[in-house]
Formats: sequence, structure tokens, C-alpha cells
Amino acid sequence: MLGHREWAPTRKVDPAFLDLDAFRARVAALCAAPATSTTSPKDDEPVTPERTLRAAFMAEAGDGSVAVDRAWITFGSAWGDSTMTITTLDPAGRVLSRFEDVRVANSTKGVVDVPAGCALATIEGTVSAAGALPAAALVCKAR
Repeated sequence: MLGHREWAPTRKVDPAFLDLDAFRARVAALCAAPATSTTSPKDDEPVTPERTLRAAFMAEAGDGSVAVDRAWITFGSAWGDSTMTITTLDPAGRVLSRFEDVRVANSTKGVVDVPAGCALATIEGTVSAAGALPAAALVCKAR
């Protein structure tokens, strides 16, 4: 993972508060963490990798952002229900908010506000059926 200042230092800038080494370490730790569930939310079938979603977003919003006024994470799945946990973190890696076991019905979406001061958001979850497609996106409103 590279910051703008490492890839395009004359064209782009990173938020001044962002310690890229600490951020990379935090993302690596989150990605290496074991899954929190071994069964699907709907039945007792084993949860396989294709029935899970794990993602991290650079998700700044509000007073801590020079570019983004508000941000939201949308999530859901097609061809099956989904259960997600969304966590937002400040630049030091402290939890700002955590929405656990948010259930969304097939082909509908859930929406979570990204709080001001957020630097990173993670989403982890499962879908209820093999073949279901989990999805998540970060939506931003520019200043």
C-alpha cells in the first residue's frame, strides 16, 4: 500500500495526520485476523471464503477531511441475505464506531454513516447461501 506522497509526490498530497507505516501495520493486522464466525448467519453450513466479505476503505469525512464533507458505507448482497460488522477507526487506529451483526435481506442494502475524524473503515461479514455475492462501497459527498 502506497501513499500519494510515495507514488506521486508532485501531483498529490496525503492527509498530514496520516502515519503511513502505522496505517499499513493496522491494515495488515486486520487482514491477518481470523474470521470471527465459523457458521453462516442463517444455517449451520460452514462458512467458506466465497461466502465472506472482508474489506478496508480509506474513509475520511467531516472536520478531519479537506475534501469530503460526508461519507457512507453501503453494503448488502445479491442472491442471499448478508450479516455485516462495520468498524470505523481514527488516524491512530482507535475505534470511533462499530455496528455489529447488521442483517440485510437479499438484494437490499444497508447504509452506515462514516463519522467525522475517521481515517479507515473495515467491513466484515457473511452471506447466507453459497453463490450469494456480498458487496460494499464507500460513497462520499465532496465539500
